[in-house]
Amino acid sequence: MIGQVQVVSPAQGAHEGALDAARWSLVSRIGFRFVFSYLVLYGLYVLEILWFFLVMVGRHRMPSGFIAPLWHVVVPWFGHHVLHLHSAMDFNQNGSGDTTYEYTLVFCELLLAALATVVWSLFDRKRPHYKRLYAWIRLPVRLLLAAMMFTYGSDKMFMLQFGRLTLADLARPFGEMSPPTLMWNFMAASPVYTIFAGCVETLGGILLLFPQTVALGAIVVLGAMTNVVFMDLSYDVGVKALSAHFALFALFLLADRMKPLADLLIFNRSTQAVPCIPLARCKWIDLAAQLSVPVLGTFLLFFFMFFGYRAYGRVQARAADRSPLYGIWDIDSFTVNGQSSGPLLTPKIRDVLQIPAESERWQRLVFEDNKTAVILLKNKQGAQLLDTVQVKVDPQKGSILFTDDRDSAWKCTLDFQRANPSRLAIQGEINGSPVSIALHLEDDSRFLLRNRGVHWIIEQNNFN
Repeated sequence: MIGQVQVVSPAQGAHEGALDAARWSLVSRIGFRFVFSYLVLYGLYVLEILWFFLVMVGRHRMPSGFIAPLWHVVVPWFGHHVLHLHSAMDFNQNGSGDTTYEYTLVFCELLLAALATVVWSLFDRKRPHYKRLYAWIRLPVRLLLAAMMFTYGSDKMFMLQFGRLTLADLARPFGEMSPPTLMWNFMAASPVYTIFAGCVETLGGILLLFPQTVALGAIVVLGAMTNVVFMDLSYDVGVKALSAHFALFALFLLADRMKPLADLLIFNRSTQAVPCIPLARCKWIDLAAQLSVPVLGTFLLFFFMFFGYRAYGRVQARAADRSPLYGIWDIDSFTVNGQSSGPLLTPKIRDVLQIPAESERWQRLVFEDNKTAVILLKNKQGAQLLDTVQVKVDPQKGSILFTDDRDSAWKCTLDFQRANPSRLAIQGEINGSPVSIALHLEDDSRFLLRNRGVHWIIEQNNFN
């Protein structure tokens, strides 16, 4: 009888011997079980976010989730019946990742991870370490973190995430901006900084794809995400939980490098290379698993870069398609005529904007591209609100048609006359009420944020 012999290289044999001799402390083993369980649960959540981006970018439609429908049932029930939360617990994609729903979801995942840790510890008490499992879990963490860096990085590099400063943004008083709006406008007004931030995030993602540069990539991502977390905290942007988790993912990837990095960077001591743990005894399984991250990651990098470049082209084309009434129009007089005059806004729009009935008169009208316009109104506190509406301007007929996606019942049909380039007279109906409006054009060349530029030589700082 001929026995089957498995050939093992000396290096691999040494690694296997080191694995057999290794032993973690009880605290380390329990801590790993908890972190592993939580990473799996939260990683599935990040995977759904990545799937959302892939479908939205590639096919321009809202995707359905895999596990999200289950959470949509569990989280509200847990929030109402266990935590006794009285706030709304329904999931809604309103752009905020810091809702009560999101934090309750994280709390549920922490509890499930703790429960899994207890069960795992009861049935796997004798295992000396989890070095090979740690090597395996690093692969999806690297890929997911790199993919999210490519998503946000490409959006910044092509000026998509924050957009550009519009005329409506420039016309809004500084003191009436909310902190998130101020930060958004700061990034939009700083294309060089925004592109730099996107390049750093993308570079960190690229470095995460290759085993030799994982530690450097994790350091780059940790630095970038720490900056993002503190900006989100400082300006109260609603993605604090997500950005903080990305920073924690980077720390997880650095866990086995902490001592060598401390020896090298802090204590100025010699250090040894961190051994590469084989993922499997079979060489081909190990090689295939290691190659999966750079192969899939490269595909995702080119995917987001390609569609980011295409979206940038569409944005540029839309910006170049200026409205015939381009500019910021200040309203000199706004008169509602006739006995049939009613509210200028439908109840649905008024509730969304939180506009009191006596503040429905327009303050400004801003035309920029050929498809949208911005109506500036005032809320109960007297601060300006921006109401973006869809518009069709026909210069030949002298007509303007406004519609609002939030309520198809709202209609605004107007006729305009432009006696000279800086004066505009409008008459027609807004939500069924006859109106007459007189406007004059502001000089937008006075905005320094658009015409200042960057100077290498500055003889005297100008803080106007």
